[in-house]
Amino acid sequence: MNETAHFSLFYATRDGQSARIATFLAGHLTTMGHEAVAFDLTNDVPPPALWDDSTACFIIAPIRFGRHLAPVDAFIKSHKKRLSEQPLVLISVNLTARKKGKDTPEANPYLQRWVRQHGLRPFIATVFAGKLDYKRYSWWEKQAIRLIMKITGGPTHLDAAVDYTPWDKVGALAKRVARLAPPVEEEEVA
Repeated sequence: MNETAHFSLFYATRDGQSARIATFLAGHLTTMGHEAVAFDLTNDVPPPALWDDSTACFIIAPIRFGRHLAPVDAFIKSHKKRLSEQPLVLISVNLTARKKGKDTPEANPYLQRWVRQHGLRPFIATVFAGKLDYKRYSWWEKQAIRLIMKITGGPTHLDAAVDYTPWDKVGALAKRVARLAPPVEEEEVA
């Protein structure tokens, strides 16, 4: 008999990096023999059946100008009770995490504020650096992000496109969460 765990990965994205992280995690979990469904909260609300039997639920949200995206916050507020009834993996994606000392859950101010703001008790709360890609931003966003990068010692050239996401750590997170799952048993061949 093949016992498969079910993982629901809910995310919102503005420039695509949170979607890439969710897809990467889902792919790793699937490769380990489990079911994993990534769902974009940006334009839609997930059907309850999507996460009825989830072994764990992921919430992945980027920071944009100091705040996590509104669709994720709305999802958390609407489903807080349900989220507290199963293992929750909370992932904040932000450029602050590109800096040593801000790349841990304990030291990242955005993640800490997010957990407190919603009164969450995640099984795992973590932070990953995102991607800086000036070409994807509007004129106003380029100027604001460029100013932030100047203040914090980041790239300011408008051709800069830097993926700061530590993909090895994203893969390690998938393995860590997969340990929650029942073991995948090989089917016997008669």
